[in-house]
Amino acid sequence: MPSANMWGLPERYRQWSEPGELDAAIGALNAAVLGVSASASVDIKFDNSHHIPTSETGGTIISDGTAIPARFVLNYHLYLPSFSSENSYYQWSLSLFEPGSSGKQIVLSGDSAQTANLITTGEISSAFAESNLKSPEVSHDTKNGALTIYNSHPLKDDHYINALVLTVIYWPDKHDHSAIAKLVVIEDKINASWRDIL
Repeated sequence: MPSANMWGLPERYRQWSEPGELDAAIGALNAAVLGVSASASVDIKFDNSHHIPTSETGGTIISDGTAIPARFVLNYHLYLPSFSSENSYYQWSLSLFEPGSSGKQIVLSGDSAQTANLITTGEISSAFAESNLKSPEVSHDTKNGALTIYNSHPLKDDHYINALVLTVIYWPDKHDHSAIAKLVVIEDKINASWRDIL
């Protein structure tokens, strides 16, 4: 089958309708060629010190007395190869969505100008077990130049997060704006809530 593009013939194989879609495709190709990777997920973690509040006023205890305590956590991980603190630049954002068209949205974000800071927007108390979210762990391997960003946040048992979008934009050379790598990770219909499991 011929490749899908905006300019090719015959027209029935064209799938790009906007010129910006070519930029997105090139950004994704650059991310793949460079080896940029990113992941985000809502996971269940076993925890013997489990005491995470819910949004209910009295809290909710889910236990049969013999079960292993567990909690929900939001994990995200970014890997940027060939990173130079003097010449490279990155920015990332993680959008969390609740069900429904008018569902709440929480955004976590950061960039290389504020490496040690985690920027949050939205009502984080609706989903996260902690009111002050810790900044991500950032490590730079000077031998191979790889920059790794990782974080794990405990969620409330009734967090209601059902979709997330992690966007990473990376310029290995911040002075060359045309050499951009862009990676978008989308998770939809996340069934990570006790109401879905029990």
